[in-house]
Amino acid sequence: MTASSSVFSCLNLLLIQSADFSRENMDSTIKLLADYGAAKTLIYKPGASSREIDKQEFLRKFPMDIHAIIACNIDFSFYRLAAFDFMIPVVTPSWVHSCVKNARLMRTTGFSPDKTHFMKDCYVYVSSQQFSAAEYELYTSMLTYMGGCCMDYLSTKVTHIITSDPKDQAVLVLKRFNKFEVLTVSSAWLAECFVRQEYVSEAAYLVGSEMSNEEVTALAEKDWKMNSGIWEWSFDILKGHQFYLSMNLLLKSQCYNFIIKLIETMGGRVVRYMDHAEFSIEEADCFLDITTSSGDYKSAKEKGLYCGNLNWLFYMLSMRKFIRPASKLLLSPAKPKIFNRKQLILTFTNYIGQQRYYIQRLVESLGGVSTTELSKKNTHLLSLFPHGKKHNTALKWQGCTVVNHLWLEKCYKLGEQVGLDSEQFSQIPVKGGMANSIGQLALEEEPSIVLTETEQMESQVPLSYKLENIPLKDLSVSGGNIAVDGLNEKPQSSPPPRAMEDNYDRLNTVGDKAQKLQEAEDMFSELEKVMSSGSSNRRKNSRTMTKTSTQTAPVVQQTLGRSETADTTLEEVHDKCSVPLTPSSGRKAKAKAAEKLHSDIESLNEFQKSSKRKTVANLLPEEVAVVKKHKSLEIEAQKILAHVDISKGSKGRQKLPYDIKAVCTSCHDDISELNLEILKQIGIVIHQDIKQDSNCIIAPKKARTAKFLKSFSFRPLKYALIPKFINDVLSIVHSGSGASVLLSLEEYHIPDMDLKVMQKTKIQGKLFERGGLKSVNLSDDIPGGAELISSILKAHGMVTVKSLPKKFQVEDIVKNENTDNSPDYVMIATKASVAKRFAKLCKATDKCAKILLIEWNWCVKAIFNLNVDYEDPEFVITSK
Repeated sequence: MTASSSVFSCLNLLLIQSADFSRENMDSTIKLLADYGAAKTLIYKPGASSREIDKQEFLRKFPMDIHAIIACNIDFSFYRLAAFDFMIPVVTPSWVHSCVKNARLMRTTGFSPDKTHFMKDCYVYVSSQQFSAAEYELYTSMLTYMGGCCMDYLSTKVTHIITSDPKDQAVLVLKRFNKFEVLTVSSAWLAECFVRQEYVSEAAYLVGSEMSNEEVTALAEKDWKMNSGIWEWSFDILKGHQFYLSMNLLLKSQCYNFIIKLIETMGGRVVRYMDHAEFSIEEADCFLDITTSSGDYKSAKEKGLYCGNLNWLFYMLSMRKFIRPASKLLLSPAKPKIFNRKQLILTFTNYIGQQRYYIQRLVESLGGVSTTELSKKNTHLLSLFPHGKKHNTALKWQGCTVVNHLWLEKCYKLGEQVGLDSEQFSQIPVKGGMANSIGQLALEEEPSIVLTETEQMESQVPLSYKLENIPLKDLSVSGGNIAVDGLNEKPQSSPPPRAMEDNYDRLNTVGDKAQKLQEAEDMFSELEKVMSSGSSNRRKNSRTMTKTSTQTAPVVQQTLGRSETADTTLEEVHDKCSVPLTPSSGRKAKAKAAEKLHSDIESLNEFQKSSKRKTVANLLPEEVAVVKKHKSLEIEAQKILAHVDISKGSKGRQKLPYDIKAVCTSCHDDISELNLEILKQIGIVIHQDIKQDSNCIIAPKKARTAKFLKSFSFRPLKYALIPKFINDVLSIVHSGSGASVLLSLEEYHIPDMDLKVMQKTKIQGKLFERGGLKSVNLSDDIPGGAELISSILKAHGMVTVKSLPKKFQVEDIVKNENTDNSPDYVMIATKASVAKRFAKLCKATDKCAKILLIEWNWCVKAIFNLNVDYEDPEFVITSK
């Protein structure tokens, strides 16, 4: 294959069918892609629902790598997830023709169908010498949101220079190249474009060489002030969130006011402060800073606030929802650099779109240098595919190491120069498909402890209830290079290529699906009749249940070791059920479904109400869908486990291999519903929150997270396991090798977890109850917040936890009414001045009172040892 005919070599491309993308144009585009080396092409036809799918649904639909999406508009349910979370370039079909015409992959920036990207033809160089780090981040983030290309180096492609100095060196350099058409503008031009959400003429913002610095400054300040009155758009993305803006942002007044207005326009609010000691989670839950080195950042982190950078605001605006900053590497304040400019000189190959800019930013954050060309100065090459001119050349050079993106991301996440001897950093392409694609590594796995009231309510609703299935019947996959729309066609008789079988298991035939769907209809026919009559009495505008079609397209199977797909529509759930249900047994099916729904999905409030009634006609259609979905998962899990040795546990003790009711912290937050069901069927139940029967904690290491601390209150805490245990069990299951899933748990014990301490969880009574501590007072600035600390203490037997106001009086203090040697008054404080005031008030009330003033670490130590030791002076502020 010649270079010109391999433009799209190794690329998997997804085409979105729409009215603007006719079938004729789609066919010609597919043929062009195939002729020029595309690995796979897929067609997706959006359904009628406008609901955006979540990340798990997306990964189930597309477990393989998708390198670009071709669409004429952004009217498909996973646009924002694909374009901004996974950084998959979304381009118009003209991009394909342009690539072919130029015999190379063109920049995707200029081909976006998103109307928000009205600056997609702009290549902008922001002069970093003229602006502070915070200003630079603000301008580049704003520009990226509007679809512009941020240039971190000078080239003849540059169309604009943003500067505050008319004699900027960047301007002079480009003039030497006779690049006079470059427009030098003030930063206010960017702000004006952003606020109006349209391309604004540069005429009023040109920075002329004859202008003085004072004139440029005056021009910028005047225009930024004017911007505050023309915001005509708004979102509720930040509704319920309050922000502290770090004193270390070093922003000019116009920039500072702009950010405040932006936050307010997104539904949030800015809280002013004079000193970080004033930080309170009750006042604000978010904090913006540029680096992690400031005292303000450290205080905000200790308080459990969401700590993000300025780019975080624009990322949430792109995603149109609130995002936890630690869920991505580069949305939080910059960590200390770990390389110098000679240790990391990195170039990259085969990456396109925003992935390139992400790599440049990541390298810069690490302290290194990124280049677009490969030379012998380069120390590393980041390669997406195991081929290409750069890749092959770098392999021949001893001084340049070829790595994948995981190495670069792990270095930043861990804050250290990670060794290259691990096989995971040399695997090209990276295994795991989209789930392990670039940009998917989180800075912190554990979600922040700060939750708004709305988030707390949402977190109690199980994922299965939140999801609304999206049809997969419109997704067709090519066997080789050309995608075939199989909506009403019979499947090809020829088997798919081996490469395709590696990514998917098989294609179901229409005949098999029709038979299974008929069986499924029989199984749920009586249940649907009962549901429809009951829901009509409770909802005047109830939704009509969609009837299952007997003719559906082949569906791609997406989980290794599975014979059928779990990601199906409500209709397709039916084909997982192989046992027909006779009409006479409809009542039993209804009772069984109700029982399962009640036990497995406890947070369905509507069902909890209806389950108290004797009639079976009270389930809503949504509840029926949940029941069907769980039945499908249950049957599919059984089929997978049929090929595995499920050896029983000790005779007489249990019916399943394991008896584990686990809570995970800092791990397994993205485990699929099918895997959860598989684990459940072998005796491993994973709860999102701590339950009364919890007996296991799963975590990478001994930690101070709320879940981990509460796990010491389990009666008993039988197991403390590392995440590898779950990974190994699932690996055995999905391998289909017939190996036993019964593993030796000793090999997976969390390091530093004392088995003797775990044995104490069997002792009658809880920790603080045994230690004579029933009541405690908290200072108003307790790290993590009073609500979280209170929940931990009460889990260990504390009865009363009183959060004292900032200016507390003696009547605010709660006494520890107890006997023995326990103190009369206890306070967990962070400041000596607060502790002194507390002791003074207590002594004024009772001169003989025993007073114990401690740090939170005293409680943590007591929990880790499951022992209250009043004689231990460590972490004691004072004891009187």
